[in-house]
Amino acid sequence: MTRRIRLIADDYGLAPGVCAGILDLLDRRRLTGTSCMTGFPEWAGAAARIRPLCGHAAIGLHLTLTDQPAVTGKSSLAPEGRLPPLRSLALPVLRGRIDKRDVHAELDAQYSRFVEALGRKPDFIDGHQHVHFLPVVRGWLRAYFPDAAGRPVLRGAPALGDAA
Repeated sequence: MTRRIRLIADDYGLAPGVCAGILDLLDRRRLTGTSCMTGFPEWAGAAARIRPLCGHAAIGLHLTLTDQPAVTGKSSLAPEGRLPPLRSLALPVLRGRIDKRDVHAELDAQYSRFVEALGRKPDFIDGHQHVHFLPVVRGWLRAYFPDAAGRPVLRGAPALGDAA
């Protein structure tokens, strides 16, 4: 039996050096894909450089809710316009101190930036610091992609199921 192993790099879009390293590894076929952080001002340029690899490599969305600039600016999620550290995100979200609408708006904005820049949906979705495991993010995924057949693959997490 032959097994296929996929090697995916996270954090494309984080910094120019990270992008250059990932592009080099993709070009040399040392990686089979990458997940993209779309919240940085340099995203448009990084997207233009990776766009030619769409269809040849798996290109996904790396949902980011921690330690980076918020695409949506100031909110209960990012009071100063910067996403909180993980230790300041999980419990407040679970306790309702961060409005889930603000989290969903941030995820909507990141998804839209991916689709606008690359002209396509992501091959898969995952989360920076595993934020895609948070119930608020899983709820967004179910709401944003109500048809299970139309959902991108959720990498590194159990299936969402169809229940709310």
